[in-house]
Amino acid sequence: VKNAQRVIVTVNGGGDAAGAGGGINTISLSAGGTTRTMIDSTSNSGTPTFNEARTRCGGNYGLIIDDSGSIGSGMSSVIAGAQAFVDAFAGTPIKIQVVRFDTTASVVGESPRTRYYDMLVESDVTALRSALGSLVANSSTNWEDALHRMFYASDGTVLSVLPDTVLFFTDGEPTVSRIDSTSSSSAPKDPPARQTELVTS
Repeated sequence: VKNAQRVIVTVNGGGDAAGAGGGINTISLSAGGTTRTMIDSTSNSGTPTFNEARTRCGGNYGLIIDDSGSIGSGMSSVIAGAQAFVDAFAGTPIKIQVVRFDTTASVVGESPRTRYYDMLVESDVTALRSALGSLVANSSTNWEDALHRMFYASDGTVLSVLPDTVLFFTDGEPTVSRIDSTSSSSAPKDPPARQTELVTS
């Protein structure tokens, strides 16, 4: 509650001149401020919506999306969720890169290997939403290639631009790895022992 107040008092001392001459003089009194009260930590009263609370600090977000065959008809829900995520940050200084994966991974709207869409640029928001809408569920599940694609160049060197936060969406365990298939020219180095689920006959 803003409750600032101002009072103006005019005094006529009967003198020959205003102010120091003893005549008319004006005094201004003001008291300003805002009344603040405590809000209980369990209260939801007056809480902002997600859009009202979104950050203005900026940063890079990485979205890794499973579009392997096991997603099936659920792909429409995955697309809708990803597009809603983009909509939530539209108009903020956030940049988003999306890596989708099945047997291998790729960057959505890739141009060249890595691409961050600027949520302050309306055409970028539109382009990313459109690219997400074309995702199709098929093939195997290769988490490893998706994570490699998000952080590394094709030759295995660390990318110069990295995400500050990564969100990872999947519906199950990996069925293949970079040993089987990869979108990079660099082969896995000293791969660890494989999980039973990954061994094929």
